[in-house]
Amino acid sequence: MSEEFIKGLEGVTAAQSSICRIDGQKGRLFYRGYAIEELAQHATFEEVIYLLWHGELPTKSQLMKFKETLFKNMTLPSFLTQHLTHLPRTSSPMTVLRTCISMFASYDPTDDEVSPESNEVKSQRVMALMPVLIAALWRAKQHQNMLKPKKELGIAGNFLYLLKGKMPTQEEVKMMDACLILHAEHGLNASTFAPRVTV
Repeated sequence: MSEEFIKGLEGVTAAQSSICRIDGQKGRLFYRGYAIEELAQHATFEEVIYLLWHGELPTKSQLMKFKETLFKNMTLPSFLTQHLTHLPRTSSPMTVLRTCISMFASYDPTDDEVSPESNEVKSQRVMALMPVLIAALWRAKQHQNMLKPKKELGIAGNFLYLLKGKMPTQEEVKMMDACLILHAEHGLNASTFAPRVTV
């Protein structure tokens, strides 16, 4: 009696997650039980991040507090601004981002703390800083002044404003929100999947 040979990893479950579910056969994606189409159409990126982190969509007051926390962390530290202004224009964006996040961590007094609460604070800082950092990097490479975020804009709106230097339209913000939501989670990324399969 021979065992059935399954080519590749078809039908093999690599991991189970309560955060994200992918139905590849039907082309469906769910975050915490919510269909991605519904979230992309009716939610903001901040609401979806809250959902992914906390397991439920935020109330109005929770969302307001979350957005305030993110905005407080959207200021680019001066040591990163100086670093970006002295980079060669040929620098790889991914290399620069990796280096900047490592520099940012080295100034964090709680860098060695690994409690869930501490990790959530760090996640908020990086989440808020990343769009500002990407926009600042692009503007530095174009020899344009770096801008400061606007409190009335969320992550999507601020990213567009900081990148282009002008207030985005509501339609542009909605499209950017949808794009960020669609890329927020996909279960198991390739770099995590590969070593799991190897092991």
